[in-house]
Amino acid sequence: MADLTRQQLILALVAIPHSANLAGVDLSDLTLAGLCLSKANLCRANLQFTDLHEADLSRASLIKAQISQAILRDANLNEADLTEVNLEYADLTNALLQGACLMSAKMQNAVLAKVNLERAILLSVILDEADLQNANLNYCNLQGASLRNANLRGASLVNANLNGADLSGAYLESADLTQVDLSNVILEDVHFEGAIFR
Repeated sequence: MADLTRQQLILALVAIPHSANLAGVDLSDLTLAGLCLSKANLCRANLQFTDLHEADLSRASLIKAQISQAILRDANLNEADLTEVNLEYADLTNALLQGACLMSAKMQNAVLAKVNLERAILLSVILDEADLQNANLNYCNLQGASLRNANLRGASLVNANLNGADLSGAYLESADLTQVDLSNVILEDVHFEGAIFR
């Protein structure tokens, strides 16, 4: 019998109901696009350079996973636990992250254009130079977050909590900052042209 490839083995494992325990598994460079990994245990998994576009990772546990430079376009990560993940340079364009937990996540230079992060927990997240253009950040908790030089043009941050956040050099042109308290936020060289304040 021929040996299974690493990708074939992983696909076989996730096809068995209730068996998606992939904690610590090396899934780097694989194509897992469109797979259902809902509620999967992917803690400390290596997902670097992995193609997960349109994958269902809702309610999955990805604590301390390495997901840098992965493709997660149009993926469903609603209510997923992404505490302390590394998502540097990852592409999450149009992904769903409603109610997700991203505490202390490293997301420098990540592409999060049109992403839905409504009610997500982003405490102490690092989003320096990330692209959040037209993102939904309504009711997000961004306390202590670093958004230095981030692109937030056209983003909606209605009722977002930015207490202690660093927005130095961020681009907030045409962003909706309705009901956002900026009194405790670092705002050096922020670009607010056309931003909405109510």
